[in-house]
Amino acid sequence: LTTIFFNACGSSKDLTSKISNENATETSKRVETISKNIEMLEYKVNSRGVHKLIRVNQKNISYRLDRNHELLVLPTAKEDWEELMILLANIDVKGLPNLEAPSKAHHYDGAAQTNFSVYLNDSKLALTTPTFDQGNPNKAIAEIVEKMITLIPSKN
Repeated sequence: LTTIFFNACGSSKDLTSKISNENATETSKRVETISKNIEMLEYKVNSRGVHKLIRVNQKNISYRLDRNHELLVLPTAKEDWEELMILLANIDVKGLPNLEAPSKAHHYDGAAQTNFSVYLNDSKLALTTPTFDQGNPNKAIAEIVEKMITLIPSKN
């Protein structure tokens, strides 16, 4: 009985490994398809005293941390772009304009106005979220927004 149990566990591990490999292949194909269709991701923060702009495409990260500074450019690491595409694969991109902001402090100057946009290769328009409070994006985009913020130095 013990031998049968161990064998069953062994085949269970093989099955789990096979499912994981299939899921990884599926995710990889989906990420590749998404990456081909994405021109750029943009994160923009504005208020009277705050201006932050982060634009990421497959080749470059362009950013400005202050309204009075020039746009700075860094190369995009392949791993960072892939991670962004994996995060984007979990988002309904066409549904971005319909996401609801979890809070509305930007309505009364309680937080900077913030937007997240996805620019598609086949369109001159961006799919943009409604304005949300800086530091409090909708849960659907929170991880990708956080990843974009970590790609730039905190000071120019």
